[in-house]
Amino acid sequence: MSLKPLLVTSFFGCVAIYAVISGLYWKHATVQEQNRPHLEHAETQEAWFKSLQDAQAGLPVSSALAHPMNLAVLVQRPPGVLGQFGYSREDLYPSAGTINGFSNEALIFRRYELEAPTALMHGRLDLTFVVVVLLPLVLCVLNYDHIARDRERGSLRVLLVQGVRPITLLWSRVFYCSLPSLIVLLLASIVGTLAAGKLNWETCLSLVWWCSGIALYWMLWVTLCALIAACSRNSLSAALSSVTVWIGLVVVLPALLQFTVSNIAASPSKVQLMAVARAAEADALGTLDQREEAFIAQHATELPQSVENFSDYYRRAYLSNASVNERVGTLLDQYQDELSADLRLLNAIQFVSPSTAAFRMLQAISGSGFERAETFQNQARRFFREYFQEIGVATLQQRRLTLAEARSIADFSFREPLAIATLSSSVAGMCVFVLVFTLVTNLTALRMEGTPD
Repeated sequence: MSLKPLLVTSFFGCVAIYAVISGLYWKHATVQEQNRPHLEHAETQEAWFKSLQDAQAGLPVSSALAHPMNLAVLVQRPPGVLGQFGYSREDLYPSAGTINGFSNEALIFRRYELEAPTALMHGRLDLTFVVVVLLPLVLCVLNYDHIARDRERGSLRVLLVQGVRPITLLWSRVFYCSLPSLIVLLLASIVGTLAAGKLNWETCLSLVWWCSGIALYWMLWVTLCALIAACSRNSLSAALSSVTVWIGLVVVLPALLQFTVSNIAASPSKVQLMAVARAAEADALGTLDQREEAFIAQHATELPQSVENFSDYYRRAYLSNASVNERVGTLLDQYQDELSADLRLLNAIQFVSPSTAAFRMLQAISGSGFERAETFQNQARRFFREYFQEIGVATLQQRRLTLAEARSIADFSFREPLAIATLSSSVAGMCVFVLVFTLVTNLTALRMEGTPD
């Protein structure tokens, strides 16, 4: 390997290693950070259950203890199975929270964490960014002048006279210069996975998908670089073409796609919905006395014969949140339906931007990004609805939950989403680009045999 490919590949390897180490540090710190509230919550929940057991055993227990409204459930979105490879901006998304009877759907929806704003601005270089943005640039630098250099030197005609086919010469040089960058990324991915912790079948399967996605995106840019090299008349035009293509496909086209989808999207902005949610909370608190009578009348069969001893504190808190949920829940469901429609639209048209398709594919495989965070929030809201209904019945009936009822709603488990549509669309789109670039490159190289200059 000559000096330029060696230097470029070495620099690229150092960046990839830094990205993996930084991602591993983030994942380790995130797991530790989530363990602390988990331990505190476990102690609080254990004390709640002990009070409930004492109450059911006939022991004297304060009416404020083991109350259904106080049953707290910790909801957490753990780091993705390969989250160390796509951790950038993950701190922006909600990852943990406690649900109890004093929560409501508006509160869950607007939860938006900014754990360390300065960390989001500096040094957040993950492996997904290295693959999607830096890998194409490295390949363009290594492969832009393969044929153009021979044309300028006049050696291309000599090679043809000696029986060397341009198509063979081009592809052998492109693969020779490009293969080390792929090896660097695959090794970094394997080592980063092994260093992250214990392996299981899910991790191994995700790693296979991850490496396959990298290889497909690498192949797309290899074929594109070969096409640029075959079509360029001199080194200067080859360099300009490579830079233009990289800027166009990695910077401009994803921005245009995002702008287009944002303008034709059906869903309203989250800021608008949060404003409506806050207004609903304020209105619910302000008109609680009037709504209380209607709500109690609606649930008359669930109430005891007398409500004089009904806890005013718990009753008002429950009815307030029930009012908010009633007014906001439908709006949030509509927002989710519209957001799902927007994501389906993006899946349908993302093939026009290979970088966007690769980015979304790698995020889905690693377990990171907006879609996974949105799935977590939706699962938390669905869980809360079931939880709130269970504690509401007991609260209105002025009784404690049974142990069976409490244990059935005391735990939340995040179910990983299956991004089949995103993966299928991304893979199909990139495969089409690879086939088209390969075909055009081969046709261009074949024409060189008759007209090398």
